[in-house]
Amino acid sequence: IVASGEDTHLFASDVRVEKPTEYGVIVDTRAHARLERVRVRGGKHSALSIESQATAHIQDADIANAGEAGIQAHAATATVVGGAVVASGIAALLARAKGRVRMTGTRLERSAQALVVVRDGAEATLEDCTLSRANLAGIDVGDAGSRAVARKCRVDGVRGSGVFVAQGTASLADCAVSNAQDDLVTVREGGRVSVSGCELSGAR
Repeated sequence: IVASGEDTHLFASDVRVEKPTEYGVIVDTRAHARLERVRVRGGKHSALSIESQATAHIQDADIANAGEAGIQAHAATATVVGGAVVASGIAALLARAKGRVRMTGTRLERSAQALVVVRDGAEATLEDCTLSRANLAGIDVGDAGSRAVARKCRVDGVRGSGVFVAQGTASLADCAVSNAQDDLVTVREGGRVSVSGCELSGAR
C-alpha cells in the first residue's frame, strides 16, 4: 500500500499484507494515513514507513519479520497506539531525520539490533510500552539533537545495554530496566540522561 502526495488520505483497517518484497505500507510526501489493525509480515525494508512530512495514526498494528524496521518515521510524524512489533532486523521503531513518534501501550520484542533507535535529530516518546529481547539495546539514542522520552515503560532481557545514549538525550520516568547483559543505562560521548522514579535491576 502506498499513499503519496499532499491532500492524499488513506484509511485502512483489518488489512493483511503478506510477504511484501520491499515495504508493507508507505505514507509519504505530506500524505495522511489512519491504519487500524493492519497486519504486515515480512519485507526487505520497513513494514510501515512514514516519510517526507507525512503523518500517520497507527492503531493496534500487528507487525513481524521486517528486514529493517517494523515502523520507520523519516522526516515525518507518527502516533502509535497499542499493537505489537516483533522480530525486526534493525529496530522495532526507527525514528530518523527529525521524525516525531509518540507510542503508547505497544509491545516491542526481538530485534537483531535495538528495539527503539532514534537518529538525526528525531524524537520518540514512549508511554506504557514493553520492550524485550534485543541484541544491542532496548533504547538507542545517537546524534546531537536526537531525543527519547520513556514513561512507565519496561525494558527487559537485552544482550547489550537497556538504554544507550551517545550525543543525544533521554529521559526515563517511572520505568523498569532489568536483565541487561551489559549496562542497564549507558551514557557516552556527550549524551545526557535523566532518570527519575525508575527501578534498575539485574545487570550482569
